[in-house]
Amino acid sequence: MMDQMTSLVSLIILKVDMDEDSRDYLDYLQTFVIFVLKKYTPDPVTDSKISELLLTEFGLNVPHRGCQMVLRRMA
Repeated sequence: MMDQMTSLVSLIILKVDMDEDSRDYLDYLQTFVIFVLKKYTPDPVTDSKISELLLTEFGLNVPHRGCQMVLRRMA
């Protein structure tokens, strides 16, 4: 049940961000990526590690390619 609630909340945040701030999906994910980077400080930072941390921390199953795109945008 908690996994479903986490997924629902993340979808709600995405919808509000897209409606209110004209942010896209990568902008939405960037907030979560920054959080896991600060909390876990992985070394090295890889798309697969970020994907794993997003799943562990938030229950978000983000493909490696999606994480790679967010990391490239942040760099």
